Amino acid sequence: IDCINKNNGVIVADVVGLGKSIIASAIAHNLDMTTVIIAPPHLKTQWEEYVSRFRIPGAIVESSGKIKHLHDRYAKYGQPILYILDEAHRYRNELTDDYQLLHQLTRSHVDNKVLLLTATPYNNRPQDLFAMVKLFQTPSRSTINSVDNLGIRFHDLIVEYRKLEKVGKKNMTVEIEEKLKKLSLELRLLIDPVVIRRSRIDLKEIKEYADDLKIQGIDFPEINGPTLIQYDLGDMRDLYIATLMKITDTE
Repeated sequence: IDCINKNNGVIVADVVGLGKSIIASAIAHNLDMTTVIIAPPHLKTQWEEYVSRFRIPGAIVESSGKIKHLHDRYAKYGQPILYILDEAHRYRNELTDDYQLLHQLTRSHVDNKVLLLTATPYNNRPQDLFAMVKLFQTPSRSTINSVDNLGIRFHDLIVEYRKLEKVGKKNMTVEIEEKLKKLSLELRLLIDPVVIRRSRIDLKEIKEYADDLKIQGIDFPEINGPTLIQYDLGDMRDLYIATLMKITDTE
């Protein structure tokens, strides 16, 4: 909530199964704003239940295929709105009509707030993340402490990424991989002030979470690594290797 109030938005990026929708519902209840929830069609009923359960004021739930309808209804709305975008990584392509309408919608009032829910924020290209952040940030007047001009900083990262991606497609060397890892870290640090991310390890190691899980009788199973299983291909071995050679031949 502090992050939203300061930056007009936040990316809730808890790993799968830790309750991003519940966190978002609790935030909406506490902000006490007119709330518009945009969710994939198969999650609409679940969100309607959360609206009732958390008593989210004046909330409507709309499917992700109705962006145009929402734009027509709320683009000139006179009061600030909290927009909750479930599976926000769907809105990472600036070239789509839906993104353009959504951007106009979320930026239509100076006091609008945006809550993005996605479990995979760091799996995106710099340009994809920039598109999502722009739903609640003005690049030239960013409120993120780590950077003065968000647009310039992202532009540099995007240019560098595209250059490395182009070279890597032809010849992915160790050096290119290291540069991509470094760029990924820079990107993560850049958006860190507007990202809230918890893992299952966090829930076990942070006392408040661990105590709460114990009270509720909730425990996460231990996950073992994969087991190597070897197969004897017998008479198929030569054919298998020949097939691999054909489909991996780069000449």
